[in-house]
Amino acid sequence: MWGACMHAVLKHLGPGIYEYGWNLNLEIPREDILGAISGVTIKTARPITVHAVDFQKWRSFEEYWADTSNNTRRNAKRAEAGSFKIVTRANSRGLLHLGAVVRLRASMYERKGIKFHQFRALMSYVVDHLIAADYRITAIASDGTRPLAAFTGCEFGSHTYYLAGGSQSNNNGIAWYLQKVMLQRAWNRTDGKAKFVMGHVDYATHNEDTGGGLLRARRAINVSEYATSIVTFVYKEDSSEQT
Repeated sequence: MWGACMHAVLKHLGPGIYEYGWNLNLEIPREDILGAISGVTIKTARPITVHAVDFQKWRSFEEYWADTSNNTRRNAKRAEAGSFKIVTRANSRGLLHLGAVVRLRASMYERKGIKFHQFRALMSYVVDHLIAADYRITAIASDGTRPLAAFTGCEFGSHTYYLAGGSQSNNNGIAWYLQKVMLQRAWNRTDGKAKFVMGHVDYATHNEDTGGGLLRARRAINVSEYATSIVTFVYKEDSSEQT
């Protein structure tokens, strides 16, 4: 019924240029169904792949974690032996963490040789956080004197969405341990019946050599791939639809 529902929505909204899709959307590509709707002309359809951990593939979090890469588990275990604390904030309280998130993200990108505009990123994170504060979650791991790793994301419905993170160099595995903590939080919140959405990749343009090891890091925690697309299209009612 998706096509019929979208047709009804378009008739209600009226003629215009629309975009459907999102870079964290787990839906199937919709361009074929959209193109079959009366009055719709597809302009562009950009295929992307979304990566998410589907917890339902494992019977317990321990079984899932044992199935991650040896390097991931080794780094997280090394961190557990150290002295640090993790502070998690939900809702608007997470705004207090965003400065540290940006600084740690900048540090990570600097190591990888990727440009990062701190002020622009901070403004974007603040606005996004204020718009949907009820769904936001942040976490900072620190050694008591300075932040070492950060996470910010959304808990929407049953799924958890990773939005941004970063870490200091030589954090002794704390970044991986923080990732484990957030994954386990997502598992516990839904009893393993949800997905942890890590982000998207455009295989047509992605270069792993200059992409900071994005795919390697995601595959280390056993993401699944979901093919989707972002579609722009024109809708124009024809005379047979008008009432």
